[in-house]
Amino acid sequence: MGDKLEIRDINEFWAWSGLKSPRPPADFINLNLVGHNKYFDDETIKKSAFINCQLGKHLARRCAKFAGVVILAPDNEMFSLFPNEIYSPISLYDAYTEGKDWWEKTKDRKIYNWFIHNKRIIQTSSSALLQTRCHDSGLEKAIAHFIAKHINEHDMPPIAIMGGHAVRRDADSYWQVVKLARALARRQHLIITGGGPGLMEAGNLGALLSPFADEKLEEIKPILIDESAQDFRNDPQNWFESGKKVLDNLFGDWKNPPHKNSQSLGIPTWLYGHEPSNIFATHIAKFFYNSLREDGLVTIADGGIIFAEGNAGTVQEIFQDACQNYYCDKEFVPTPMVLFNSSPNFWTRESDEIGDKDHRTKSLKPLLSQLASEQHAPHNFESALLFSDNIDEILEFFKNYHDKNIDKSTLGQYWRLAYNGHALGDPEN
Repeated sequence: MGDKLEIRDINEFWAWSGLKSPRPPADFINLNLVGHNKYFDDETIKKSAFINCQLGKHLARRCAKFAGVVILAPDNEMFSLFPNEIYSPISLYDAYTEGKDWWEKTKDRKIYNWFIHNKRIIQTSSSALLQTRCHDSGLEKAIAHFIAKHINEHDMPPIAIMGGHAVRRDADSYWQVVKLARALARRQHLIITGGGPGLMEAGNLGALLSPFADEKLEEIKPILIDESAQDFRNDPQNWFESGKKVLDNLFGDWKNPPHKNSQSLGIPTWLYGHEPSNIFATHIAKFFYNSLREDGLVTIADGGIIFAEGNAGTVQEIFQDACQNYYCDKEFVPTPMVLFNSSPNFWTRESDEIGDKDHRTKSLKPLLSQLASEQHAPHNFESALLFSDNIDEILEFFKNYHDKNIDKSTLGQYWRLAYNGHALGDPEN
């Protein structure tokens, strides 16, 4: 980690400007610096970066003269070059109009259609690469700040829920995940998902329902199990509309602020445009690049990850997490892994033969158990692995694991410290 400051708002700028000259170099992000040329010494400019800032002609000339790093705003107004904040459902689905054709007019779809050409090819021009990679880097920092703030307030680590995007809202496994996420959120864990439909959405819905009585689940369930609410691929507007009705039921209007204890985080990607962002996640950190998103998901959820039923994407995430645990540095405690049989024996089918092709069960238990228990591995994580179909058992597993390792460091803590350690005003971790 370096020791360079980050200045992200005007209050932080004034605090910096009050320091004795020559002032320390910093990364200035999303600021209007017109008229503030006098605060910048030549040596400060040489070692500073100005990201998506308005400079004014005098400061711009000095940046050019002294080789200060300047990264200007993109040539479109769809997204911030270096976002300070995470998106919300309202900001991504800004064009919603009841009963009209609005889907492709939203900010979310405009960005997707800019990023992806012919549903296959991503933007590869130098300017587009700079814009999208800066955006995702800024979003990483915003996520670190958001999670650190939640931990400071609740003193509980975040838990992620992974699972298949194609699971229907009327499936029993969907509602099993809702109940599990609700129970964890009631214990003040921040629920993090991949932010898409299916079991990712179920995780965010569970968190959303956590402040309400259990009966509220049964009240909103008919809205989501209706046949018109299922097809996010071919009928995304009706799929969205049913989710909106749930939010209207819970908060009076889908645009009203949710209950503070309903907060959860979804982390989807524009690379998978066929998986729309679900609106049950109160905060949506949508990335351009899925590789950054996937690695981030398994790193930041240091309270544990629950893997409900899924297919190739979920299996990939399981082994990404297992790989991190297997090669985990001795100074870090492994991340708890729960393979949740949201459908009977989904992960624990014992036969080595190919299973029922209709139900897609996966026999992962032998291989994962082998990796977790190897004594010559850099880090044995047998005690961090659970296969279960019982919600109470899973809750007890997380509690016992956290209580046992409360004084030990995690990779997620180190990641948050790296991102939050040098920003004025950011919460301590």
